[in-house]
Amino acid sequence: MRTATPTETFVQPTLEPLVVPDLSLTKAFTSTCAAGHTTSFRLSVRNVGDGATSGPIDVVDPMPTGMTLVLPVTAAAWDCSGSTSTLLHCTYAAVLQPNTAPLEVNAHAQVASGVGKGLLNTATGSTPGDLNPINDSDSALCVEPAPAPALDPLGLAIGVAALIGAAAFAMRRRSI
Repeated sequence: MRTATPTETFVQPTLEPLVVPDLSLTKAFTSTCAAGHTTSFRLSVRNVGDGATSGPIDVVDPMPTGMTLVLPVTAAAWDCSGSTSTLLHCTYAAVLQPNTAPLEVNAHAQVASGVGKGLLNTATGSTPGDLNPINDSDSALCVEPAPAPALDPLGLAIGVAALIGAAAFAMRRRSI
């Protein structure tokens, strides 16, 4: 009687690529940032990963000293009801597919008088499964514009006289 000899079979495991979301957040001031006035800013959130998000996306943006968030914050598809005058907190509950148009939160903040030359403001986004924290936050500097240079009345008068003289000279040359 013959007996079968067992043979070893080696099966190479197939490694599946890791498919996860990767949030990328950018922050920018979209209007002049002047002390005593209201400024506007935009938070843009993209999924630059290979997989869709599987849970909520949270964005938090604590206001620096000297800046007060204008309430209510309203943003399409976001729930910003957790926001206070010192903290923007918005949640996006739907799935965000990779490499689609950015989700945006546009908000306004009151800049206090006498805050100095600039306010640094940092926002952060998070979602379950995002393994790359490097691009999850961004900072923007709220800088008050430089004052317009003062006009020297004498210099202005000389400049206007020079322009009038040049125009008169050009008109005389045409009529000759």
